Amino acid sequence: MLAFLVYAFVPILQIESIFIYGSINPRIEVFLNPFPFISVMLFTKVVYLKLVNKAILKDKLRISEQKYREAKELSEMKDNFVSVVSHELRTPLTSIKLYANLLSNGKFGKVNEKQINTVNIINQETDRLTNLIEDILNLSKIESNKKEIKIERFNLYNFAKANPIHELAREKGIRVKTNIPKDFIIDVDPEKFKQVFINLVSNAIKFTDKRGLINILAKNDMGNYIISVKDSGSGIAMDDIPRLFDKFFQVQDYMTRDKGGSGLGLAIAKHIVDMHHGNILVESELGKGSTFTVQIPKI
Repeated sequence: MLAFLVYAFVPILQIESIFIYGSINPRIEVFLNPFPFISVMLFTKVVYLKLVNKAILKDKLRISEQKYREAKELSEMKDNFVSVVSHELRTPLTSIKLYANLLSNGKFGKVNEKQINTVNIINQETDRLTNLIEDILNLSKIESNKKEIKIERFNLYNFAKANPIHELAREKGIRVKTNIPKDFIIDVDPEKFKQVFINLVSNAIKFTDKRGLINILAKNDMGNYIISVKDSGSGIAMDDIPRLFDKFFQVQDYMTRDKGGSGLGLAIAKHIVDMHHGNILVESELGKGSTFTVQIPKI
């Protein structure tokens, strides 16, 4: 009602103002008809905010570009460092391996049983360091996307049957049951997927005691290739499962663990499976073994 009265008397007030003063006082004009003024103020505010937001976005973009360049430079430095250090480590390791073999073969004189055992330990540790270097190089190349996947038809049955890793299980007294169809052919990068398979089976062997059992299963299911490795080993604590695929993570503490390995095998496997747009699932319970399941979508 008040608004109606104000609008009703606006023309009269304007006429009186003109009659008395010859023109309308600006303050009276704004008071009587504030909407154009408010519109101008709102428009000015919108323009100002847009300009401010644009400036902020430009500043954020500049900072992001700078961070990207710095991250790229650090990544290149890391790759170069890993490459150089790995090369420099390989050369002395090759020499150590060579001389250790010459020693064990009696090329520098007769060696007794205690000395042979010592040389064997040197050989084992040399192999472990060599494998660690290879793992670091592989992971570095995968992370920097220098290794692209080349999808081909791959017969997992033939590879699993002929793989010498089963001999390692037999030497440890572990039974391996393989349930892979003879015609189980998957579309993956063969060389990379072999690493996934070997890493999972090697882990199963490593954490399974004598007279244990490892089951390897492969099947097609709901548009995915499913490959699982189940062991009857020591199992994994629930708190450790989320960190299994972290680089250098070991289930056992460094000072107390009795299992070898670099702590990179599962990280490499995870990266390779990710490159195939797949997943790795883990089910485990302490004292009851573990199951690692790889899902690769069909192309």
